[in-house]
Amino acid sequence: MPYLKSLGTNPWYSRHAIRTAQQWEDAIRDALQTSEWVAVVVSKASSRSAWVKTEVDWALEHREGRVAPVCVDHTKAEELHLRLRLVQSLDWANAPSLAKAALTSMLGKPTDPKINEDTFAIHDLPHQYARPQSWYCIFCGWKCGESYNDYLCKQCARPRPFAGGSATMTQCASCRGWSLALARYCEWCGEQFGHEARSQPGAG
Repeated sequence: MPYLKSLGTNPWYSRHAIRTAQQWEDAIRDALQTSEWVAVVVSKASSRSAWVKTEVDWALEHREGRVAPVCVDHTKAEELHLRLRLVQSLDWANAPSLAKAALTSMLGKPTDPKINEDTFAIHDLPHQYARPQSWYCIFCGWKCGESYNDYLCKQCARPRPFAGGSATMTQCASCRGWSLALARYCEWCGEQFGHEARSQPGAG
């Protein structure tokens, strides 16, 4: 909450916003319908909450491309809702600075000058999985220029994979960008990989 407020947003949080006598369901429905983005706090507790699962289900249907799972412990987003595996998760527990950079970029807010405006990570850490906002499908090379689409290729219908710092990466010989080692095409420039690309294990 404090970080979201520092970005100039007006976050709504049920624990703070709902008065004791107010009906929870009505208040939550009104908040969801008037919100542009839905940040899902992924935790052991939220993964067990029927209410949170219901809210996420609504958000995925009505705020497609504007749902941000924020992992605050070791719980995976897909443990809360299976479809969240198709959405980029922010690892607030293990990489808070990268998560903050990603959240700032998603909301279209000014970023720290050390953070490239076209990425969701810090470029001086090449072993981290930096991701371009305007991306190419690593399986078929389709270019996605849709600002709301961060999760699915519309040509081969494969979800855009995401991995943490322990993944093995491949560096493009043309643009020097890093993609997952299983990539057939560079996620940054769309170049088809050949023998020139080199791999590097991520930092675990």
